[in-house]
Amino acid sequence: MVAPPLMPIQVGKDIDAWCTRCRLDTTHIIVSLKADGLSPKRAECTSCHGQHNYRPPKMSTETAKASRGTGVRSRKAMAVAAAQQMADVTAEAMPAGHKPTKKPPVVEVSAPPAPKKKATRKRAGPKLTPSERSKARAAAAAAVAWGERLEGADVSSGRKYSMRETYAVGDIIDHPRFGVGFVVTVTEPQKFEILFEDGVRVMAMGR
Repeated sequence: MVAPPLMPIQVGKDIDAWCTRCRLDTTHIIVSLKADGLSPKRAECTSCHGQHNYRPPKMSTETAKASRGTGVRSRKAMAVAAAQQMADVTAEAMPAGHKPTKKPPVVEVSAPPAPKKKATRKRAGPKLTPSERSKARAAAAAAVAWGERLEGADVSSGRKYSMRETYAVGDIIDHPRFGVGFVVTVTEPQKFEILFEDGVRVMAMGR
């Protein structure tokens, strides 16, 4: 197979070259030739229109170098060249003096402290009057005395309370409402005092 004839190197003709401003292999226009008249000296990029000394395209150079090695090395060389070219494009696209931005520091926001609960004072019960305190003390003493009498008493011998009956000191009474009681005093022929669990009560009898 016969190779196609090479394009003549002439001023004003297109040629592939490495652009120092675009950092890419782009199409250039030959501006001037070297003294031998066979190779370009300066070229103008058709993308950025910048003029510079002619530099052969990097991709073809890297490919030629890679083709001289094994198949694996050839593929690696091409991949390295492509990655380098992309890195150059990215660096060129960044503004001058640009530095990679650092990630902002992570600030941990702690939850606000829970509001302190005000200590609540327990309200004391209503104050008792002197007479109420006296009655309370009497009721407590009566409960103690009633408990002592109950320990040694035969409750089964107690009599059902009736206003028509008469009673004597020491009798055990079974009242339908106040429960078991003990006769402590006969104040009048028809009245007597009975010690119940909740206190001493005056009851009627013999009527």
